[in-house]
Amino acid sequence: MKLSSEFVKKESNKEVKKITFENDNGYVVSFYNFGGYLHSVEIPSKKQSNDKEDVLLGYNNFFEYENDTSYLNSVVGRVCGRISNSKFKLNNKEYNLFANDNSNHLHGGKIGFNKKIWSISKLAEKNDSLKCILEYFSENMEEGYPGNLVCKTS
Repeated sequence: MKLSSEFVKKESNKEVKKITFENDNGYVVSFYNFGGYLHSVEIPSKKQSNDKEDVLLGYNNFFEYENDTSYLNSVVGRVCGRISNSKFKLNNKEYNLFANDNSNHLHGGKIGFNKKIWSISKLAEKNDSLKCILEYFSENMEEGYPGNLVCKTS
């Protein structure tokens, strides 16, 4: 088992990193803490024993993904899906959200979770397992949503 973390860039005093897991069977998974973007899933090639094939539809590098508008292979939120007319009611109060899909609100808004730099709260290699936990704190009224929200993905 092998774990690596590679610096990609710094933005607003936060580092974007590419994290790579590799197991003893030649499988390799790479992802970024920017939006939790899953970059590649490589499996041993059936054609040549030393080659690997990336079986994930994605971009060649981080900078192509950074400008993506399709939400490909990333964590979306606060909501996954559309909110009609970009508004909702909660406890008899109406909340207006950013309309980024015609008149609707899609996948968390103008700058959803897919465009946030998540903190790496745990990155560990232990015995025969690898683990990464990404966390993001969404503040009250971020993108128009009420309440603080702590998000974790692993």
